[in-house]
Amino acid sequence: MKCIVLLSGGLDSLVCLAVAHQKYDILALTFDYGQPSAEREIKASSEIAEHYGCEHVILKIDFLKPMQDIPVPEKLDEESARAVWVPARNLVMLSIASSIAE
Repeated sequence: MKCIVLLSGGLDSLVCLAVAHQKYDILALTFDYGQPSAEREIKASSEIAEHYGCEHVILKIDFLKPMQDIPVPEKLDEESARAVWVPARNLVMLSIASSIAE
């Protein structure tokens, strides 16, 4: 059985993939929406997918890019988090993953 994991390259998505990998054949999806950390996320997620032997697809969703033209603050607090917030970002990604799964 195949399973889709949204893989950002961070700790949460790594653990999700590792757990799912014990039972499922994984399709790992990484999204490039113009986020300042895209290059690092793609590198990390590619290495993780390779380690687990998973199919890995990087999807570019440029329509969110205009929301990411704000530089990433050095210190993340409530105010700076609001400045870089991308409304419904995860909903968009989950909708795309659901479409692929179906």
